[in-house]
Amino acid sequence: MVKHSTKSNMLWVSTISIKLMFIYVLHTDDCITLGREILDYDVKEISWLDYQFALDCWSSVSAGGFWKHRGGLRLLWPEEQQQRLCNESKAIYHSPARCSDLGPRLEQLSYSWEPSLFCPIPKPAIKDYSQSLCGKDTGDILIVGDSLSQEFDMTLLNALKNCNRYIQCAGEEPGFKVLMARNDYLEISGAQRGQHSKYQVPFYNEIILQDKSIKTIIFNRGAHFEPSVNYTSNLEFLFSSLQKDRPDINVYFRNTPPGHAFCATESKMPPLAKPRTENRTMYQRRAGDTNPYHWSEFVVQNLLAQEIAARYRVTYLDVASATELRPDSHLSAQDCLHYCIPGPIDMWVELFVWAVHLRERLVSY
Repeated sequence: MVKHSTKSNMLWVSTISIKLMFIYVLHTDDCITLGREILDYDVKEISWLDYQFALDCWSSVSAGGFWKHRGGLRLLWPEEQQQRLCNESKAIYHSPARCSDLGPRLEQLSYSWEPSLFCPIPKPAIKDYSQSLCGKDTGDILIVGDSLSQEFDMTLLNALKNCNRYIQCAGEEPGFKVLMARNDYLEISGAQRGQHSKYQVPFYNEIILQDKSIKTIIFNRGAHFEPSVNYTSNLEFLFSSLQKDRPDINVYFRNTPPGHAFCATESKMPPLAKPRTENRTMYQRRAGDTNPYHWSEFVVQNLLAQEIAARYRVTYLDVASATELRPDSHLSAQDCLHYCIPGPIDMWVELFVWAVHLRERLVSY
């Protein structure tokens, strides 16, 4: 990882924002041919700016991305795998009544994410995700975050069709492990704090610095709110420490979508066409709950994380924009943050796998 100045970083983020705004204009004018001509460039070798822009565009709602009804189950997992989840995910995220029977959820499972036609680099067509990360020089993969990251972890393992955490690659390609460390605050020091302090598994000295086979890490700050000054200082310290101690690691940061306050009555509705930006204040708390979750503040903190990630050339995975359109498929009427597996989190895995594939084309930072 290479740290860049705040000034150059702000210019970098602004450039991506301008590109996305331009795509939005093309999208609203429906200038498909013009858009492809203007945004088409050599996809064999790309700069970091174009790499991050391609990822941001793919998950962008304002650029024209939407949840497309496919008819039948989505293609991320083979159909037979939909019925036999890994035991760990089945026990944790498949047990609620709303999730356990796929039959009533087939309509929701018929949607998959469709990126804008104007995004410059198409996502690779992957029919079998079980070998999708083989030969990509990922090394062992470590996922660090809260319970939403556990859902991502379980979805990735199911997509890779391997529940024992070791993925055997075909031929002479080396296999790799997928590891998970739950730490709700990405706390390096190991200090225990917050409501879920028992979930702050030590991960830095004990795992990252000890296990040199780990070459890929996906961080997520999670849904456990802290004031922005604490949020940003913690990420700064984490990324700067990694830059000094493990510059050989490819680092990804996945942002956090807010929950949906009224998911109890929206479990069977189709995906939204656009975010409820005018109603984000209702995300402050689950319906009927007196304890605020600060969901409305996730948008700002996601932007802060994006700026810090850009400064350290950490790949930023924006899953919040698309996931915010999915008030359906939540675990239960009492849990409007987590999702059933399989479900909308399939899109998170798609974005990560594509980011790994696209990263091979990077020629500069």
